[in-house]
Amino acid sequence: MHAYSDEATAAPPTDWVRFGRPQDLVAQTRWLFTLMVLALILLSLPGMIGTRGLLAWLLVIAAFAGLFVVWSYRYLSGRAPLLLGVVEAALVLVAAVAGPAPATVFTFLFGSLWLHALYGSTRGVLLHTSFLAAAILASLEVWHLLPGREGVLPSGAITNVVSVVPVMFVTAGVARYLVLSLFAREQSQKRDAALVRLGSRLIGVTERRKIQETGTECARAICEATPDMQLLIVILRGSRAAVVGHAGSSEQSPCTVPMSVLPANLDLGVQPLPDSGPLKELTGVGGTWIGVPLPETGGWILLGAEPQVPTEAVVAVRSMVNQVALALRNSDAHFDLSTLASQDPLTGLANRAAFNAALATGIADLERRLALLFLDLDDFKIVNDGLGHSAGDELLCSVATRMRAGVRSDDLCARIGGDEFAVLLRDRDDEAAAVGQRLVELIAEPVSIKGRLAQVGASVGLAFACGGHSTGEQLVQRADIAMYAAKAKGKNRVQMYDPSLLQDDGRLQFEAELAAAAGAGELVLHYQPIVSVREDWCVAVESLVRWQHPTRGLLQPSEFIPTAERTGAIVAIGAQVLRRACSDAVSWSGPSGPLAVHVNVSAAQLIDQDFVATVRSCVTDFAMPPDRLVLEITESMVLDSPAIRTALAALAALGVTIAIDDFGTGYSALSTLRTLPLDIVKIDKSFLSTGPSRAADQAVVEAIVQMAGRLKLKVVAEGVERIEQLQFLRSAGADATQGYLHLCPTPAPEFGSWLEQTNATRQEAGSVPRIGPRQTG
Repeated sequence: MHAYSDEATAAPPTDWVRFGRPQDLVAQTRWLFTLMVLALILLSLPGMIGTRGLLAWLLVIAAFAGLFVVWSYRYLSGRAPLLLGVVEAALVLVAAVAGPAPATVFTFLFGSLWLHALYGSTRGVLLHTSFLAAAILASLEVWHLLPGREGVLPSGAITNVVSVVPVMFVTAGVARYLVLSLFAREQSQKRDAALVRLGSRLIGVTERRKIQETGTECARAICEATPDMQLLIVILRGSRAAVVGHAGSSEQSPCTVPMSVLPANLDLGVQPLPDSGPLKELTGVGGTWIGVPLPETGGWILLGAEPQVPTEAVVAVRSMVNQVALALRNSDAHFDLSTLASQDPLTGLANRAAFNAALATGIADLERRLALLFLDLDDFKIVNDGLGHSAGDELLCSVATRMRAGVRSDDLCARIGGDEFAVLLRDRDDEAAAVGQRLVELIAEPVSIKGRLAQVGASVGLAFACGGHSTGEQLVQRADIAMYAAKAKGKNRVQMYDPSLLQDDGRLQFEAELAAAAGAGELVLHYQPIVSVREDWCVAVESLVRWQHPTRGLLQPSEFIPTAERTGAIVAIGAQVLRRACSDAVSWSGPSGPLAVHVNVSAAQLIDQDFVATVRSCVTDFAMPPDRLVLEITESMVLDSPAIRTALAALAALGVTIAIDDFGTGYSALSTLRTLPLDIVKIDKSFLSTGPSRAADQAVVEAIVQMAGRLKLKVVAEGVERIEQLQFLRSAGADATQGYLHLCPTPAPEFGSWLEQTNATRQEAGSVPRIGPRQTG
């Protein structure tokens, strides 16, 4: 590749273009400068009036016509070959000799220098300037040889011309510097446009192949915007490093690359290649090579350029990789959901959704006779806690296998949740009790787990559909009541439903106690601070409900919230939690001002017609600015519910802040951010549970932060327990963190004391306090 070749820079395409005004920044500048030098030729004609003789006039006209052709060709073709520079210098020499004095060519000469700075390489620009300087100096020696000339040029005229030569080189250098800045700006704009286009095209895409193809197209666009950069997409396949995609200046693309050229560790991020020599031979691209890890695929993007890969291009490629990684993670979530839509991921049995669908179909068929067995494992918690959760999972799989062996192929076995199972028996209600007893016996057989024998039993409730007069919900409720009765009578047995069991139903008692808990003042709130990543001070607080049960002690949300949502008690509980949180938080302030309070809300609350009014009364009664109240929703709540989306829009109009909780684990994270009136994104704690040490999790967190920043959303990371997690989030650009590193969830008085202590520490030190690890108030 010649140093004077236009291919060495961000040259325009070789296709001929028209003289119409282009849109691109560099092309528009070339168009303007070309018009300028062509106009300067015309403006130079008055300076040639002093030329005497027909030969001189013919030479001037020929030189000007030739320059017109040269500059037009350069613009139209977008090329600046060496021969063209030599021709231009010769034409300038002719014009300088034919004119009244060599200095007359300076009228258009400096315009030519600025024009040529837009083409070719820096070395080519210097060669072009040297050719023109040589032509000017040569004209001083031959100017007097033209017929009709007498004597030689005055010494003053020669001195003026010679003194301008250094100015030509300075002008060319400055012009080239400005042009390179122009190239860099256009390249940056093109890379940014490619990333924006990638983000918009990935929204809603779940097909893995389509995501990868879109990412490859973005990689090509980034290479097109970065001259002389070569990009190889390498995937590890066994002992081979296969090249599955390429883009860039070189048309050479190997099918594989040696494993020795790849960095050893994906988790270390962008790294220089340990041995780039083979890549130079395979692609013809010298200079330096670096590797950008592909966390979701375990491969690499290899970038090469001479003398080195531009930093801006590396940043663009990393941003591209992060966006694609997030989209692939979202694709995996969609795949898992489609797989799990009808199947329990652990046992392979039907899941709750598939069971409910089959039950509804069976109930609707009045001619079918249905029986339902509802099973709950006895003493499963002892095995699960004693041998570990992995042993518990293994035991559940063993139970599922035995259940399949105890029923017919057309009977439906399902895992409802935890250690609860159900069996739907079609057209065999007369055998249902015997099937239930067989399952009790099969499940009770000991099983070897981790070299130890484990044994559980099964309490089974049996209920029958009553000839079209039962609903699916009623049938499940009856079988559930019978199951609790089996446990109460000694476990490991089958109990048939009878209306007399209702008076002994412990579950109904628990539901009644929960319904009265809010009115009895048994619900208490604990609070956990949300701390700014940059300033390390408390900016908000999340309220977390607990149930102080009169006999069972303090119950965590997971022990009663599902029941509250199932029975509808969550609406009353949520209203009390909302008012109590506003009442407690209205007086709390941190170094940056009054604290915002986060309150979790459920789908049942959002679809309640009085919820928006409840929120309005809270902010009014406690004189709380609406934006200080943050309502947290989960992504799955809003996917297919127009009523919930309407409620969110009304809350946003009220001025309340909306946050999406557990982000990154839902069904369609990208479309959720784009379509909901969100203000805050809370990254699920699972992405930080490894430290973060997995490159895939790190890439997803960085991509979420980048995407949220572009959408002007704040980012809060949950589950922060260690200082290295905080350091990573600070480097990733998150706004705030929440977790045990700052404070465990604690009652309002203890939280108030902690807040006063940290505020006082800051005032005494005159600077921001460091939030200490894992305090308990």
